[in-house]
Amino acid sequence: MFLNLELLETRRIRSDICFIYKLFNGIFHCPNLLIKLNFNISSRNTRQSNTFYVPFQSINYRIHDSINRCMILVNKYNVNLFLCANINNFVIYLNHLLS
Repeated sequence: MFLNLELLETRRIRSDICFIYKLFNGIFHCPNLLIKLNFNISSRNTRQSNTFYVPFQSINYRIHDSINRCMILVNKYNVNLFLCANINNFVIYLNHLLS
């Protein structure tokens, strides 16, 4: 019997990106985590569309740190954190993006 469940990987990606959205838009009030987000601010107009700058990590466990993992996922899927006004619309947008 097939239950038509999503893969755990997809659910984890969705929850990580939603966490960044909630943190960024003030749904979660945690300045200590917000300060760890590294925004990619270019001094020139380029085609690079990464939202976050993720520094090189030479230690394996730092690569899989939750904040780094979330920033990498936002960059990988080119998620626009500024597009939706509320979390419900963002989840719909994210479902469309990940399908």
